[in-house]
Amino acid sequence: MRLLIVLTTLAVLTTSCGGGDSSDDGVASGTTSVAESESGGDRPAETDGSEECPDVPFTGDVSRISEPSLGHNAVALADGELLDAAAFSFGTGFQYTVYLASFEIDDNTMGETIVAPPGEVLVTFQARGKDGGEIEPGVVYDEKFVIIDSGGGAQNSPVDPTGTVEFIAYSEDHLCLNIDVLDENQAITGTVSARVAGGF
Repeated sequence: MRLLIVLTTLAVLTTSCGGGDSSDDGVASGTTSVAESESGGDRPAETDGSEECPDVPFTGDVSRISEPSLGHNAVALADGELLDAAAFSFGTGFQYTVYLASFEIDDNTMGETIVAPPGEVLVTFQARGKDGGEIEPGVVYDEKFVIIDSGGGAQNSPVDPTGTVEFIAYSEDHLCLNIDVLDENQAITGTVSARVAGGF
């Protein structure tokens, strides 16, 4: 529960301090604009055809350097190696904590501190609308908070992070987005397709 409070606090601080300019040096969004989709249904409505949600939880690359003091091993994962994706909603269409894992996520743990078991990898990040407003698919948002836990517990914090998130679509029970975030120790670039497994 403490991690959830920290994540929420960081999200608020990042929103208030990060501004709205999504042209951070060193990170390109790597995405194209999509038409805003209608909410509702088991999965988000399809876009204008230039992009759509993948059939797998994550397509892309995740990496981080080893941090022995935190129990973290080096991580280098590509397509198909993150097997599950789930999200906790802070108001549908406004803010989410998103989890990507190399193991099956227990939906009953949504809203709690989730830790990667030894030998597994868990990625946790925030995805939200600009300045606390409603998310607009196709709009690129600044994002600077990602934790990649390689079995040592989510104790680390991003170091000089920079990056973006772009929603493709969302509904009450599913979301799809592009993410491109890096810092001194870790990076994630790709497309996420996650079920919304909890929220308020």
